[in-house]
Amino acid sequence: MKYIMNYIYADTLASYIQKFVKGLHRIGSLRRKEEVINDIDFVTKRDLHDIINDINHIFDFEIHIFGNKYCNFSIRTAHGMKRIDVWRADDDNELKRIRTLRTLDKGHFIGLRKKANQQGLTLSEKGLYEPSSKRYINFKNKRDLYNILG
Repeated sequence: MKYIMNYIYADTLASYIQKFVKGLHRIGSLRRKEEVINDIDFVTKRDLHDIINDINHIFDFEIHIFGNKYCNFSIRTAHGMKRIDVWRADDDNELKRIRTLRTLDKGHFIGLRKKANQQGLTLSEKGLYEPSSKRYINFKNKRDLYNILG
């Protein structure tokens, strides 16, 4: 099933969703303002079931829930089915990590992951993990991440 949309349409749809569903932060290709968008990605600190209830009032949709941290919707619009992914963060630090990491393009992310591995760290979409201390290293944005990785 094709979900592809141009940036202007995706931006308009995301704005409409954010008008009715509070607490959603844009991530991914939409936040990068790419010309072609495959899906609209958001991150939130809200409970996913509350997000589902809010979206239920404005769209006809199919939903897939994967635990309490991620869900995706296929919503029916006048221009066909569009996919919306929602990631849930437990706190502000996790929200900032997810927002930063899920907005990097794939090639950039892979390069940073290699750099992290060389330092004994693990980089995933959840964050920069330090195995020796068994904790995620917090950062607010790409600049912070670059400073940490050198």
